[in-house]
Amino acid sequence: MYKQARKGVQQLIKANKSKVFIESTSDSMIEDAYGQMIPDLSGVKVGRTITCRISYLNANTNGLITAPTGYSTDFVKIINTDYKTPIYKGDRFDDYEVGPVYEQTIQGHIIGYQAELKEANV
Repeated sequence: MYKQARKGVQQLIKANKSKVFIESTSDSMIEDAYGQMIPDLSGVKVGRTITCRISYLNANTNGLITAPTGYSTDFVKIINTDYKTPIYKGDRFDDYEVGPVYEQTIQGHIIGYQAELKEANV
């Protein structure tokens, strides 16, 4: 069951794959004031190339924004990776920064990762 689910995620990525070079400081972790491990932002940046899927996800129908032609739906850009390719909040590539990362799980087994992308502040 898990193998089929993981293959499903891999097929989804292959259908519309992107290769991106991610800069991450997540390889060095420190403990925050609440006992959680978080990326050390003062650490050395590490780069790696990953294969992922970048797509749009309709945020919701209440997210309508005004546009010159009337109303437009506010779309959210997301990144999906398989279970072997973890991504971390704060990872950067091109003009994007990875937001909170959610594990895609089936009965407690990780089959992939998904996160919202936002434009990175320089």
